[in-house]
Amino acid sequence: MSKELRKKAARHQRLARTPASSRGGSEDEGDWSDTSASTIDSFGSVGDRDDFGTSNYEDDLKQTLEDLTEKRASTRTDALAKLNQIMARHFVAAALQSRHKELLELLKRSLKKGGNGDESLQATRGISLAFINHGEISAAEQEDLYQEIMPSLRVCALHDENGKVKEHCLQTMAMITFIAASSADTLRIMEFFFQLLETDGADLNLEDIPAEDVGNIMATILRGYGLLFASTYGEGSGNVEDAWEELEKVVPVFTMFLESGTKETRVAAGENIALIFESINTHHNLDDERDPEESLPEYDDMNELVRALQLLATDSNRHRGKQERKEQRSAFRDIIRTVEEGERPAERLKFGGKLVTFRGWTKIVELNAFREIIKQGLNHHFAENDLLQSIFRYVPVSDHRSPTGVLSGSGSPYYGSDDDDAEIDTGRSSPALMDKVDRKYLNAEMSKIRSKKMKSARSGKVRF
Repeated sequence: MSKELRKKAARHQRLARTPASSRGGSEDEGDWSDTSASTIDSFGSVGDRDDFGTSNYEDDLKQTLEDLTEKRASTRTDALAKLNQIMARHFVAAALQSRHKELLELLKRSLKKGGNGDESLQATRGISLAFINHGEISAAEQEDLYQEIMPSLRVCALHDENGKVKEHCLQTMAMITFIAASSADTLRIMEFFFQLLETDGADLNLEDIPAEDVGNIMATILRGYGLLFASTYGEGSGNVEDAWEELEKVVPVFTMFLESGTKETRVAAGENIALIFESINTHHNLDDERDPEESLPEYDDMNELVRALQLLATDSNRHRGKQERKEQRSAFRDIIRTVEEGERPAERLKFGGKLVTFRGWTKIVELNAFREIIKQGLNHHFAENDLLQSIFRYVPVSDHRSPTGVLSGSGSPYYGSDDDDAEIDTGRSSPALMDKVDRKYLNAEMSKIRSKKMKSARSGKVRF
């Protein structure tokens, strides 16, 4: 990973409960699926099965790159599906090495040539996965690759006649901007997404797109905006004045999307609102120069916003299916707790036998973005991919840097407990978000753990 990318990942998480129902799988999730339904759930293991065919994936990878040069569209589409399966289920940075530009050119070609949409759909996912698999690439090379592909994705999003292709182009724009873009480019794409939302997608040429696809497109834009807001202002990043100015600009528009006929759009809008309020709260709590008696500024339409959120959290509209109402109520209960009370939600997943808690909307939004694209391979990327490990402060259980698999917000390893059932919390481990008593307790526990491990090391019996 480049130095600049490491800095960006560190900025995302230098400071530190959405149930799975708040991000129900999109109805067209099968467009990108390389197996059956995802194994990820809100309180279970992630991809525990290892049936990914690890023995020959490098040879298969080389063959798929050759097949992408074929003239027959069906051959290229099949190759893309296999390529995506490999890149999702393995960290392939070493296998690709100097072929990143070649791969991106092939993916761009398929994006443009995708006649019936299948090839373009596979290509958009391939672009995201390619950036996720960059590994130790220089900042300059990654910037060049980003600038090379973004115009094609933008043209595809605006002008492709297939609604699903539009949706996935927008999703890929958000992901690679999150990974590779400068701060200036990130703000530019955030503004691009906001303008699309503010104008109901006027530039997207949606007139002939089915209503269901339009709803999914708007939900994707909302999630893309949320991902980039998280990277810019989440967990104490950025400037509080700029974050508040953004809140006043975008929350009225997001509030209108709470009335959408599509559940995914309503939930995405609500989660963005919660993310923004959580970020403002975090900035406020971390301001050392603030008068302790000083309260947060009041959003002008707070009463109207709270009423809208409460209505969705208690919705009993019989025109909506029972499962839809249940998922919506669950999501908006968490959202309103953040907006009204400042409570940070959490989501729990199990990696390598360890329960990992993703605390706060910033981490949940980022987690959801990666698992939408990686799907069943998420477990493997957490184990091997330094990009995800840096963003989420996660170190695999087998890694001697940290037996429990978490890094504190200060960048030093947090060793935690030797208990196999111990819970890892990527949010609570950040000293910046702890009060003085908690920090004192953590420092004391860390000292005990270090002493214990030094003693074990001297005796030649290091325990992990």
